[in-house]
Amino acid sequence: MGVLESIRVKQVNFPFRKKYEEFYRLFELLSPAYSEGRYDLLPAHVKASRDWKDLSMKIVDRVFSPLSANDLTRMEPKRAFGNTQILLMGELKIVLEKSKAKAVSIIILSVTFKFYYRVQNMTNSACFTKEHTLSQ
Repeated sequence: MGVLESIRVKQVNFPFRKKYEEFYRLFELLSPAYSEGRYDLLPAHVKASRDWKDLSMKIVDRVFSPLSANDLTRMEPKRAFGNTQILLMGELKIVLEKSKAKAVSIIILSVTFKFYYRVQNMTNSACFTKEHTLSQ
């Protein structure tokens, strides 16, 4: 088997291959550890000491846990956890991307509502102060 043919076979079997740390960086919004701090803001010594494989497996489990037992058994051969890389079939990557997009939209809505209510409270308190000063 030649080099090009072996590359083609790898692409057919598991087209999405990422090192665990890179996978975590791409899908950190889906991680339960996201609230502890963003990947980009972590110091180098913390990055070196993290168990990226465990964190990546938690992301995959969290995304696919709502599936039924039958669906989970169908998904099992479409993913693999190597020593240094996570290997996924294309359809699982699509599910992860959609979950990430949903998480981003939820974060945007949350920030928008917080900003809206903060502006509303500031406007209401400013009106109260203005009316209060005019009546005196």
